[in-house]
Amino acid sequence: MALTKLIAQPNDRHVGPSQCAKSLREILTIISLVIQHTFAFKTLKDQAQEIFDFAVMVCCATPYLKHGISLERKDYVGTNFEGEMVPFRPDHFSQKGVYMGKLIDSSQKYKKEVAKTIRLSSFSYFEAYVGDIIREIFEFHGGQSILSTMTLDQNMDVLTSDQSSARSKLKERPKKSWTQRYQKLFSKLDPAKVNFPHHFLMKIGMETMQRRATSYKASQIPEMLSDLLGFELSATELGQFYEIREARNRIAHGRAVPGDTVLSTAIDANFNLRQLALRIDSHVLKYWMVIDPVSLPFATM
Repeated sequence: MALTKLIAQPNDRHVGPSQCAKSLREILTIISLVIQHTFAFKTLKDQAQEIFDFAVMVCCATPYLKHGISLERKDYVGTNFEGEMVPFRPDHFSQKGVYMGKLIDSSQKYKKEVAKTIRLSSFSYFEAYVGDIIREIFEFHGGQSILSTMTLDQNMDVLTSDQSSARSKLKERPKKSWTQRYQKLFSKLDPAKVNFPHHFLMKIGMETMQRRATSYKASQIPEMLSDLLGFELSATELGQFYEIREARNRIAHGRAVPGDTVLSTAIDANFNLRQLALRIDSHVLKYWMVIDPVSLPFATM
């Protein structure tokens, strides 16, 4: 039953409460079955949340630690406070211990280090998301199972003489005036036995999708999204993407400039990547995550 029809029913004065309740249950069932987000996006979301939970912890713990150190300094009666060991054994660094001076120095620049972590992680997670979502589409439509059944060769033995003749007559340059003639020839051919060019295009497309999803560079992401998914980044999104990528590369190669390690801009960069991922996800759900009658028998998800 169409969703619009179900929604319209409760306004019908002839529909009783029980029927309204039934319609509502059907509506909720339909909504629950509709894909809200890809698995790839859910993974990206969880990974981003983990890194931000860590960032929040550090941004809470470090000021608290600095406050504690300042209180310790006030009560210190020696002459070399920075040379003292911290009064506890840190996890994984308990063999040598940590000097107060080292802890004080590190606490002064924690925001820069958190910014670097967010930039490196958020871009890496987004980069992986693109490959994941392409693989998800590939698997949604049968993946390797359907790909293994595709061939560029036409098995002539499965065709009758009439079918072979009809197929041969289609090997010409099409003429619009002969549309009815072509339709008559099509009616003689069993799509399950005859390989038409769109079968070849499907095979090539799926092979390309499978290959590109596992072997690509970050710089190729906009091109991949366009060529494989028909998704175009806006000029603003494209500029933001390359700016975030370049900042990530500078940090990863030890050549960060001051603007790369500002915590607020790192958070903004993560937000922009998330918004882009949401738009990609919406595009994929609208055009790609739709059950196809050809691939349905091979679906494994």
